[in-house]
Amino acid sequence: MLAANTETSDPSERGPEALVLYNPAISTRLADPQIPVLVFHGESDRTVSIDSARSYCSDSETCELVTFPGQDHGFFNEEPYLDQTTDLMLAFLKEHDFLR
Repeated sequence: MLAANTETSDPSERGPEALVLYNPAISTRLADPQIPVLVFHGESDRTVSIDSARSYCSDSETCELVTFPGQDHGFFNEEPYLDQTTDLMLAFLKEHDFLR
């Protein structure tokens, strides 16, 4: 939630250049639909509804929502999801030239 809230649509304020969010608790839409965003979310999350992530990304072509069927909040802290989400995050950062 904190990472998502650092993003701003005000061009006079410098926000993040990209975001990687894990089961984010968000209640708004992406303010700047141009920054690359990767969102991981469990489809069975009982803490944060997956609908909030879908809404967050709905107006952006640069926001990618990766869902995990049957997974609850925090699923990415254990294998095999820890490796899967880490690999996807690294590929995302490389794709957008944040890593080589």
